Amino acid sequence: MNTERAIVRARTALDQWFVLVVIVLLAVSLFGAYATYSSAAEQTATETKTVEAWSTTGGFDHGATVERENEVFEVGSELTDRTTYFTSISPALEGSFWYTYHAEDGDVDASLELERVTRSVDEDGEEVVEHWRVNETLDTAAADSFEPGEELDASFSLDVQETANETDRIEESLGGSPGTVETTIVASVSKTGVVDGDPVDRTETYELVVDTDTDVYTVDGPAHEERPVDETEVVETERESVLPAPLGSTLLFVVSLLALGAVVRAKATDRLAPPEDELKRVRREYERETFDDWISRGSILADEEPDTRIELETLEGLVDVAIDSNGRVIETDDDFVVVDGETLYAYAPSSGTDEDGEDDSGGPDERGSPDETDGDDSGVNDDDSERNLVPDDPTGGDGDDDVNDDGTHSGDGLDTGEAADACE
Repeated sequence: MNTERAIVRARTALDQWFVLVVIVLLAVSLFGAYATYSSAAEQTATETKTVEAWSTTGGFDHGATVERENEVFEVGSELTDRTTYFTSISPALEGSFWYTYHAEDGDVDASLELERVTRSVDEDGEEVVEHWRVNETLDTAAADSFEPGEELDASFSLDVQETANETDRIEESLGGSPGTVETTIVASVSKTGVVDGDPVDRTETYELVVDTDTDVYTVDGPAHEERPVDETEVVETERESVLPAPLGSTLLFVVSLLALGAVVRAKATDRLAPPEDELKRVRREYERETFDDWISRGSILADEEPDTRIELETLEGLVDVAIDSNGRVIETDDDFVVVDGETLYAYAPSSGTDEDGEDDSGGPDERGSPDETDGDDSGVNDDDSERNLVPDDPTGGDGDDDVNDDGTHSGDGLDTGEAADACE
């Protein structure tokens, strides 16, 4: 019964505050949609990554011709791409440097310079201290509109023995030389133009180190070195998540949207507010429960019924008679009665009329005994009871009537506010 009253009150409140309810539900659904979208968007993160855009490749080819007779190699034979050569039989190191680049599209102006660098250096931890240097240009090359896949090359020839002699002369002229003397073939490649739609202006160097300290000389340098050209780009990555979006915001959006649709549909079909007969029935049932302490279930034998019968318009009035006569209200199958001597006071719920004068014959078919707690008993529905006991609004009212333990009444009547309190 309390649940039924709560439902009636809720429906009445939704009908009375329909516009405000629609606005609130619409705002909640929009908030849920925004929260769901924002949560889903947060699962996609923006990161800056370094990617390989294009690449360059360069390398040295080298060799030496046997110039003197020996017991191993024939004179005139070629020793190629070795790490060690013999100074006495093959003093001249000859070779070349080649260069290319790989990209989807490119148009650059390229220049290549081969240079011999002899210098004296000391290493102090990670720092290299250079004491003196001698440079000599060996060869140059250039290419206009240098495209991907094309090759730019230059050659060199280094007399290792003469270079060693030159080093001795420099040290002698300096009166000695600190550090270590090293000889390097340096290839410098400069490019200016556009590669894959991006402007390019860069210089790369490759080194071939020649060590001439002993009767042999060693060569160390790249034969085929590929260098990627990296670029940074902004990419979107998806974060791993158990749910496609937080469950709370999704449920908030769906539930509020469904509730909004249900309320609007119920209002449009006149099913939002409870029917008037249902309101009256709830009022009567509540009134019956309110006076339950003064009502007993029973019957009056026909031969014992007093001759004088007075019809009362409200159950409240009948309860007042029972209080004044120190009796009880007897609930029969058809009405409520109080016997006071030779007079029978009666109230029949079906005899009341509503405010429009229409007959209100509603009410339960069965009335529970006063010991039952389900409250499915019939009550009054006449004008006075609707006005004083149960106002038209089941969600609240101004009445304050109740029956005290001493049999007196407080207030002017029972209202729906009390009925609402009973529902809570």
